[in-house]
Amino acid sequence: MRAKLRDNQGITLVVVLMTMAILLSVIGAGLLFSGINAKITGSYQAGTQAFFTADAGLSEAVSMLSADQVAVQALGLNRDLNGDGRLIYRGGSRLTPGPVAQFVGTRSGTGDSLSSGLPGYNESNGYSFYQYKLNVTGTNVVAGIEVAGREVEAQALFGPVAQ
Repeated sequence: MRAKLRDNQGITLVVVLMTMAILLSVIGAGLLFSGINAKITGSYQAGTQAFFTADAGLSEAVSMLSADQVAVQALGLNRDLNGDGRLIYRGGSRLTPGPVAQFVGTRSGTGDSLSSGLPGYNESNGYSFYQYKLNVTGTNVVAGIEVAGREVEAQALFGPVAQ
């Protein structure tokens, strides 16, 4: 029995098998992490597309502002950006769709920077701006499932408006 333990025959096989097991573990971990990175990259890209979709909706909302506060607060957005059903923006928060704009108040100033003599602007009562809170949500939809959504909220001023 002692003669068999002193013999080094077969130790090479054990060392080679151990080395192969370690190398396979390292390669397997590398493949696993590369797959996770691909998923993270895809999620980041979908989120970025949803953000820029919401930003496009915000730009449209700003272009629709007017001196009619009631009409502005009734604005609703629900548009498909490309016409393929993937990138959609709508008014309201991410969880509760609703109107795009909410009237916050007015900002007043005195004098006139436009030009002199305009009725309502250059009088002693000055001018004002209407301040709105805008809220637009952009979503990225794949195969009917929302994979990403981003909400953009901004403050916007409309004016000057004669007092």
